[in-house]
Amino acid sequence: MFDEWPIVEYDGICLKKVAREDAPLMEDLFEHPLSGRDCLRMQKAFEIRFLEHACMVLGIYEAGLFKGVIEAYSIADGYCEIGYRVKPAYQSQGIATRAVLLMCGLLLRLGMKVKAHCLKDNEASRKVLVANGFRPTGNDGGTEYELCLALDDSGEEE
Repeated sequence: MFDEWPIVEYDGICLKKVAREDAPLMEDLFEHPLSGRDCLRMQKAFEIRFLEHACMVLGIYEAGLFKGVIEAYSIADGYCEIGYRVKPAYQSQGIATRAVLLMCGLLLRLGMKVKAHCLKDNEASRKVLVANGFRPTGNDGGTEYELCLALDDSGEEE
């Protein structure tokens, strides 16, 4: 997908490689808190999987502070899926919405079609997806969403 880690910025949000010193800040991103050692292992795994072109996990930063992660994975046949997590202290502030906008713009410029899955009871995540142009596909019992925007040859939204 990329030979170098991308850095994209817009509206106060920056997506970039998760710095090693920020790895311990991932401890509360998941349902079960991670140890500092597990966070470092995860950050290293992000690097390895990026080099293998298997996925791209970027940190979400605002005002230089680590706020969460966003990833593109299941990359095949011109499609990829995205997923994102924002630290609990920063949820409901529009951070995920802006991060998804940035990531989708990056992926669309690469010619990718973008999908996401959202649990039926995750209303906040559903709102993030819909705000960014995703629509339910009708597959997977209503949990699968596909981005309904595309870029034309000039790089503009169709």
